Amino acid sequence: MEQTIVVYNQQKYPLLSDDINDFDRDIEKLNTCKSIKHLRQEITSIINTLGFKDYLFIRLNRNWHTGTQYGLLSSLPEAFLDAYISDKLYKHDQILNYCKENLQPIFSSLVYDFIDSAPFETALTRNNRLVLNTYRRHGYHEQYIVPARASNGHGNVMLAVMMQGASKEDLRAKATTMGPLCRALCKAIDSVTTKRFHTQFIGRREAGTTLPNRARVALQNLASSDCRVTDIAEQMGISSITLHQHFANARNTLGVKTNIAAIVKAANLNLISLDHDDQQ
Repeated sequence: MEQTIVVYNQQKYPLLSDDINDFDRDIEKLNTCKSIKHLRQEITSIINTLGFKDYLFIRLNRNWHTGTQYGLLSSLPEAFLDAYISDKLYKHDQILNYCKENLQPIFSSLVYDFIDSAPFETALTRNNRLVLNTYRRHGYHEQYIVPARASNGHGNVMLAVMMQGASKEDLRAKATTMGPLCRALCKAIDSVTTKRFHTQFIGRREAGTTLPNRARVALQNLASSDCRVTDIAEQMGISSITLHQHFANARNTLGVKTNIAAIVKAANLNLISLDHDDQQ
């Protein structure tokens, strides 16, 4: 059986080609889901195929103070979710804060154990011990955390995979092999929920400020390149006329009159980035 080396986070992971083909087929099934319930079931099936037991997918820019669960998909026990939401543990969870500002995958114990062993007591350590103990009480001793940029440019998203009752060593060993697929799954979930379930998942207000993808890409290329318009059009494989149409679409969507104003407004809305490093 053919083996493929996947480069991820500057590390190499061996994956069997059949594993990748099966994973691709499973990912495609997400696009056929007609309800959030069906989507949860398909994600759980993929998670189980990867060798994990449960998952938690969170859209990190949502406001949960109203008690709703916009932006959250999970296979975790209802008792855990009830405690996490009703006790407002999300307001203090440092894993969420990490994922809002970082894109590097991380094991949850690196954060929670550091806080748990702190030789002092503050609101931060006290509240995060509550978060840690809630996970432990339900048999979750380690999580593999995968942050990613939201596909519509509004903040970040996060996928956490875990195995109830498993040791830290067992989960880490599994994540070492399946890390690249977990990241691909995180991005796929975000894409499907944004495109197919935007009203239920991200809310009407945020859905209404999404730039069409080609217009966003055109604007991003203009913002992050010193090239002429003709060069950008060539890079995108389109004509200059089509590129100008994308710029016009972006201006109309954002309600501005110039491309510079469109870039500034899109950056302020986190629809594009002005940081060249973010484009890598």
